[in-house]
Amino acid sequence: MIERVSESPIKRIAALIEAVKANDLYLHDDNVKAIMVSLVILNEINENHFSFILMDMYENQPTLFINALKKTTEFRYYLDILNGEIKSLDVH
Repeated sequence: MIERVSESPIKRIAALIEAVKANDLYLHDDNVKAIMVSLVILNEINENHFSFILMDMYENQPTLFINALKKTTEFRYYLDILNGEIKSLDVH
């Protein structure tokens, strides 16, 4: 069973959402979300680098790795959290 989400992933997701908006990327794009989730999972990456890494990954889109990542339980777990955060933004 997966434990309750700590504040850290939620904080990282919020920072990533801001970076996506700042770079005029489409928040609902599946590849953008996959890149965001990978940055949540790789918690050793400093949030100050999110904008640069998002743009680099978006421009290069390593499809093979993104598709492999999408098959993991951890990816689906954080994607559900990300989708919940995005949905709450759409309501406001």
